[in-house]
Amino acid sequence: MAAYTQLPPGERKLADTILSKLNNLASYSATELAAEAAVSKATTARFFRRIGYRSFGHARRQARAEAHLASPLYALAGVDPKERATDTLSRHVAADIKNLSETFKLPNTRPLAQAATQIAKATRVRVVGLRNGYFVASYAAYLLTQLREEVVSLPGAAMTLAEDLVSLERGDGGF
Repeated sequence: MAAYTQLPPGERKLADTILSKLNNLASYSATELAAEAAVSKATTARFFRRIGYRSFGHARRQARAEAHLASPLYALAGVDPKERATDTLSRHVAADIKNLSETFKLPNTRPLAQAATQIAKATRVRVVGLRNGYFVASYAAYLLTQLREEVVSLPGAAMTLAEDLVSLERGDGGF
């Protein structure tokens, strides 16, 4: 993310493609990523060197090594039944602390400030969370209700996201 704004257009397209596939990046080859982003293999090689890897292979190995930090579904794939619950909790807390501290180390915090401004100015705020993100979105909505009115987590109980989205109006904010 730190290099994103300085990337040439082709590498930025590749970055967007990669960001959309972070949960299973390790399952793609460099050729597949290049094809999906409609860029050359040379652009892909330059991109990974620019962001600090010797090659795509090194980035892929890191993605595989860190897969357990992503979705809880990744964690289930490598569960060791002999592992103590306290070890699992410690790893989880350490990963959360690392992620939080890395969030605020970003050189460009302007997007965070812009999001806060949009939330503050919105008529109503809708927080969308799907699958594992549903509980995080519900908690974010709960916290935002402490600061302002008209905050709702979507999808609502017994509703689909489509049913909730049709109620959005101009001036509503969401994340």
